[in-house]
Amino acid sequence: MFRASPPAQTAVTIAVFLVLVAVWVYGARLLGRHPTVVRLLERVAHWLVPAVFVVIGLVILLG
Repeated sequence: MFRASPPAQTAVTIAVFLVLVAVWVYGARLLGRHPTVVRLLERVAHWLVPAVFVVIGLVILLG
């Protein structure tokens, strides 16, 4: 994609990507500091983390 695009379009694509990554990081920071979310994750993290890793592994194996 980048090779076929003119330099100006490539710069805009990269800039939009960086801005949206910053938005995701800021949103994650707000969510991760919310007291209700923190309490919920403290209760379910012991089974949620392994379940997420199993699902990721299955997606990799089946994909």
